[in-house]
This record gives sequence, C-alpha cells and structure tokens, in this order.
Amino acid sequence: MPLISVIVPVYKVETYLPACVDSILSQTFSDFELILVDDGSPDACGAMCDGYAREDSRIRVIHQKNGGLSAARNAGLDIAKGEYVTFVDSDDVIMRDYLRELYLAIIKNDAEVACCKFQNFEDDKPDIESAKSISKVHVKVMTGHEAVLSIYNATGEVSVNAYGKLFMMKLFCGKRFPVGKQHEDQALIPIVLCEAETVAASDVYGYFYRQRPGSIMQKAFSQKRFDNLEGIDGCINCFRKKKDNELVAAAKKARKRVNALLVIDAYSSGAIGLIPKQYSLTKLRAMIYCHKYASDETCSWYLEKISHKAAILHEYCKKINSLFQR
Repeated sequence: MPLISVIVPVYKVETYLPACVDSILSQTFSDFELILVDDGSPDACGAMCDGYAREDSRIRVIHQKNGGLSAARNAGLDIAKGEYVTFVDSDDVIMRDYLRELYLAIIKNDAEVACCKFQNFEDDKPDIESAKSISKVHVKVMTGHEAVLSIYNATGEVSVNAYGKLFMMKLFCGKRFPVGKQHEDQALIPIVLCEAETVAASDVYGYFYRQRPGSIMQKAFSQKRFDNLEGIDGCINCFRKKKDNELVAAAKKARKRVNALLVIDAYSSGAIGLIPKQYSLTKLRAMIYCHKYASDETCSWYLEKISHKAAILHEYCKKINSLFQR
C-alpha cells in the first residue's frame, strides 16, 4: 500500500504533461502512487498516460468521459490507496523534495494537513533555484480553524487551493469536489481544513503553478466565475451547522470582497448582464466593498479598472490613514 496518493487530472495538456509527470516521478520521497485521470482528453494525453503506466508500476490510469476538474479529482479519490493525498494540476510541476517536505511537516508536527508556498511561472520552466533561495525552513503550526481564518483573511499563510497541500485521506471521507463548478477549491478546501485538528504551514516554495493562455482562469469574463460565491455560501452553511460564528463572520467578509471584485470585473468587461441577480451590486456599492474589504494593492488595481478618480481617492485615503497611524 503506498503511503501517498498523488492525483493528477489530465485534459488537453500534451505539451505540458511530461514536465509534470517527470517532476513527480523524480521525487526524493518514493513511497507514493501516481493516479493519472484522463478526463476524456481529445489529444494524445490518454495514450501518454498509458505509456507512463507501462514504464512505472507506481502509476495507475483512469480513462473517463470528460466531466471537468472536479469529476477527475473525485475519480482519483475514489480509487486512491494512500494514507495521504495530494493534488497536482497536469500543467504544473513540483520540486524534487515536495512530497518529502510535506510528509515530514505532518509527522514532525502531528498534523493532518501540511501546505507549502507556491510560485507562478509563465515560461517553459519554472525558476526552481530562485524559489529555493527564498524558501525558509520554517513551519507554522495552527489549528484547522486558524487555517481557514487565514484563507478568508488573506494572510498568506494558507491558500484556498487544493494544490500545494498534503492531506490525510480520512479528511475526504464523505467529501468530494462539486462537479460542474469553477472555483471548486473554494467550495471544499475550507470545509476539509476545518475538520483538521492541526495544520502545518511551511515557508518552502515547493509547488510551481503554470499560468498559460487558454486555461480556465485566463479566459474572458464568464458567469461561471460566480461559482466562487456559491462555494463560499456553501462553506458558510457548513460553519453555521458547526456553530463556528468566527468562521461564519470571516467567510461573510470574504464573500463581500469577492462579490465586489467580480462585479467590478463584470463592469470593466462590459458584462453587466452576466451578473446573477443574487450577486448584483451597484457600481458604487462594489467600490465601497472593495475599499473596505480588499487589500490596498488589490483595491487600487480594481478601482482603476472602472474609475480613475476612485482609484486616486483611494490612494489619498491611504495616505491620510498612514499619517494618523504614525
């Protein structure tokens, strides 16, 4: 029985798949299985997955009708044999010590989840050596409750992404990613994390996220982006059932922030008609929420999209606040 299951959903990434798979197979920690889920990919990915499986007995392949990222991850979870599980997107890569670092963080801190920092890259290869130079061998230990607060308060210690984390498999018992939804991590990861007694957050940059044209997050504005808010709403309902008022309050603030940013994006993209009625905000209300709940840098960026004057006013308010804080 492998100790760790690595789940990789695969769809239309024949150019990037070799780098992803190679980075997994070259891990310094070898007690793992690699589950490649061919999600009905129309290119050569399915055959490539089968080829990898013939070369390495640790690899198992699932071929299924296209159902999206959530369906592929869920299929992997359904057959995973590991005591722990991690998710890697098929166009990303991980550093050679990724599994080892996360596993040691769990063992040393008696944690159920370990996470690391991630770095975006656009070129053919990530600058792994540069990432190593800024990595710190420091692990912050927190409760699952505190980890979820970190997500909603955007402190940077824990992200909402499924990737860059190693979970005890038991945390996914009875839990799966929502099929057919974008921002599936927003809907599930906070719920999974709040079940953990201990989370170990490492400062090591171990995961490299490829930003490429044509990916889900690079496409034109779509109504599907409001799935993000639907996911937060589901988490709020879960926290209410647990009677965790602090998480409910934090998630509500995050919801207002995300709602405002999405509405501003819709206005700036000329896509006002795509805003669902339940998430509709006036331009002024969106700007107020942005100013109140988003970071200064994020707020300036989004306000500039729809009102140069509002962006200038925000910068002026920042300067006034800094004077009073001295």
